[in-house]
Amino acid sequence: MLKWLRNLFGSKKEKPDEKLTYDPTNVQVKDLRKGAFLDYDLQTWEVKAQYEYDWGDRYFTFEFLLATVEEKRFLHYEEDDGELECTLTEKIRVSSIDADIPEEIHRNGTPPKEITYTYKEKEITFYRDEEGTARFRDVDTRNWEEVTSWSYYDEAEKHVLSVEQWGEKEFEAAVGLVVDESEFSNIILP
Repeated sequence: MLKWLRNLFGSKKEKPDEKLTYDPTNVQVKDLRKGAFLDYDLQTWEVKAQYEYDWGDRYFTFEFLLATVEEKRFLHYEEDDGELECTLTEKIRVSSIDADIPEEIHRNGTPPKEITYTYKEKEITFYRDEEGTARFRDVDTRNWEEVTSWSYYDEAEKHVLSVEQWGEKEFEAAVGLVVDESEFSNIILP
């Protein structure tokens, strides 16, 4: 009888991607996905893309492209001892930091230990902190690319700057802030 009712009315079979993987009463940054919305700095941002970095040894970090009508930022997070460490950056030209950075990487295998850059009209000295090579992908695809990344922080660890090398000759950079997860609110998931 039960089988007949299921056939008559149809049974709702949960697809793996429809399974709830977060606590709806406590939505967090790590629950974000493409199509989500959140508030930050008195603006509503939409998650336009979701990225994953595989650093090896089962260590992953995640990044989201956030956008308003006028701005784009990258929200990167990693989990360290159960706490989220977040940065919010914007892309900049490598040449705006120092046109010689790609040449220095080719010569020495690494960019300078110290970089001075003007961010939001304030000259900041950044110090190289971490270096690593990861596999990177947009979660909408199965294509992985290799990237080498160097992270820099100011003395107070409130500002962050990164230099990335993609392949032999492609370089990117970003600058921004170290942010607390609590600075993001009203997260609405698709």
